[in-house]
Amino acid sequence: MAAEPLDAPIAFRAGVAELGILPPPLYLRLIADRCPVVVCANLLRNDPLNVVLTRRAAARQGIAAGLPMAEAVRRLRGLRIGVAPGPTDRLRALCAWAGIGASDVELVTLTGPEQNPAFAAGSVDGLYAHTPYLERALVDDGGLLVVHASGGGAAPVRMAQVHALVASRVFAEQSPWVVGGLVAALGAAQDLLRHRDARALEALVASGIAGLERRHLERTLEIYAPAMPPTPAVTCATLRQADTFRATGSGLPGMSDAELVRCVWKEPAAQVSDLCVNTRDYRCSSHKEEPE
Repeated sequence: MAAEPLDAPIAFRAGVAELGILPPPLYLRLIADRCPVVVCANLLRNDPLNVVLTRRAAARQGIAAGLPMAEAVRRLRGLRIGVAPGPTDRLRALCAWAGIGASDVELVTLTGPEQNPAFAAGSVDGLYAHTPYLERALVDDGGLLVVHASGGGAAPVRMAQVHALVASRVFAEQSPWVVGGLVAALGAAQDLLRHRDARALEALVASGIAGLERRHLERTLEIYAPAMPPTPAVTCATLRQADTFRATGSGLPGMSDAELVRCVWKEPAAQVSDLCVNTRDYRCSSHKEEPE
């Protein structure tokens, strides 16, 4: 297991990694550099970062929960918003979409571990953050979610694919049933999460993963339920959209679909039939399908 996020692509390049969960900047660069990897499952859609304000700042700006996204973004004018170094361009793009300039909001660069202490101390008015910092600000410090970007309610935050399950091409070719089983399991889990099924929460609580607390998980699942893709399937189109979501593209536009498709997981034909039946049976037994 990689000790740091940037260690994962190094391991894939060295040929020692078999599987990884990677964000777009990492797996898209591997693809653009023609590393032998296969993107197997789409784990998340829409922007995973959302804006949470202190109650004082929200009251001062006249922002209440449920305000239309464009208006909520416009009312961030004059506030100090903490954000990690990577996503600043996405927040600026969101501001531009809402009609305010980048200089209208003061962006304070904070690493993940710095975000919650700064929010609690009031040294920033809000955060543009993802889990686990987002739910900590909401639950532990009484913050207010004012821009629910993960809901995909506006073009700048709506996208088909973000994080993904990635495999080395050698592992995918030599162990297709392992990869296929993982993809099917992820699809079933996404179905539970998308429908806010209590079994998803209980499974996470019972998992024993360090640092998970029920009070945080309840808020996390509420926020990210609409960010669950309807299917974990990956296509050339979802990869290209993930690339346009970045401020600086990875180089995918220079690749043809014939070349890019080699980086997209395709289940063996027999397995596709079996998995479709299993997934359909599972969904029929647990939920009545609703239109997306």
